[in-house]
Amino acid sequence: MKCSILKSMKNIKKVLTTSKLLYAALKKVIEKIVFFWHNLYMEFKVNEVVVHCREGLSTIVGETEIAGNAYFVIVSRKNPKENIYVLKTRTDNIIRPVMNEVEAKEVINYMKTVEAGFISNTKQRRDLYKKKLLSGNVYDLAYLSRQLYFFNYYNSHGQLVKLGPTDLQMLKDAESILFDEFAISFHCDREKVEEVVTQLIV
Repeated sequence: MKCSILKSMKNIKKVLTTSKLLYAALKKVIEKIVFFWHNLYMEFKVNEVVVHCREGLSTIVGETEIAGNAYFVIVSRKNPKENIYVLKTRTDNIIRPVMNEVEAKEVINYMKTVEAGFISNTKQRRDLYKKKLLSGNVYDLAYLSRQLYFFNYYNSHGQLVKLGPTDLQMLKDAESILFDEFAISFHCDREKVEEVVTQLIV
């Protein structure tokens, strides 16, 4: 009788353990589905400040329907007179939420690891800069922004190389978008954010 009870208890324990594992696995799946849906469609709302992949800080000012498709109406801070229309189901890689302070510090930690990435071939270098600038990815912006700290480069022959105006403009655009966002993430004035970021990087 005692052996039978012990055996039953072990079976119950196995079932409970299995149930806990299944519950944990199911919970992770549900969390991923919720996260995906949240990012895909439900993440944004009217009056929310977001980051547009090309325009930088922007505000969702409304919603509209065009040819049966739902769109967010967005106005960027640098071009406030121009409306931008973003499909609600295609927001990924076009707009994203503004970083919170923890996320911003993670980006700054990444910036500490970035090294000079000079490419001698002008076309390849500018294609890379343009791709990163338009990606909307905050780490790509951080990479480009960091390159401004390496304004002068030495090529393989030991000759000093300076970036041209086109290169510098793309790097400055990336820095502007990133630091505008940092100002919100760290709750500080735009004029002071560079000092705040510099202190965190050093």
